[in-house]
Amino acid sequence: MSIVSTPTSKETSAANPLTISTIPTLAIKNLVVISVATEVSIKLTETTYFSWKRQFDALLIRNNLYGFIDGALPCPSPVLFDSANSPNPDFIYWVRQDSLLLNAILASLSLEVHFVSDAETSREAWQKPALTFTKPSHLRLMRLCERLIRSQGSHPIMEYLQDVKAYANELSFIDNPVSNNDLTLCILLAIMILLCVSSMI
Repeated sequence: MSIVSTPTSKETSAANPLTISTIPTLAIKNLVVISVATEVSIKLTETTYFSWKRQFDALLIRNNLYGFIDGALPCPSPVLFDSANSPNPDFIYWVRQDSLLLNAILASLSLEVHFVSDAETSREAWQKPALTFTKPSHLRLMRLCERLIRSQGSHPIMEYLQDVKAYANELSFIDNPVSNNDLTLCILLAIMILLCVSSMI
């Protein structure tokens, strides 16, 4: 994450006859740039929504940016309501910061989540996957169940167990929790398949 400085109070005052006391709060904040390459380790796919969301939640809260995506910080008016209809520094800051946040969200998407790419604001980009991946869906349920019982090929067993836990969490989030007994059966079945395949090689 990096910080991009916004104009100083003196620079703002020189460009605009506003006094420092009338400069809106947002206008004097620094822009926050989220580095997806170093700060977002999980790409958004059809099965990683909740893990992806958790990492972004932490970034947004840490950088005080959650208001952009939950609607608590809506876009300000482009102009100040004064006699000259002066440009609103809050609006300029908001548009720039929202654009940086939108870019970070889009950069964290996998190719299969293409339906988010036409979002025009960070809030829209945030809501689209939420509406898609948090609703119970028969197709989504079938895909997750398939992944849950599928052998992980040559992957280490610990990696497979982590995948099983992740897929089980996804199922519980869409109101289709998997019992511990079913999870155990899936794991044992996968191990048996792996052993059979290994013995045939």
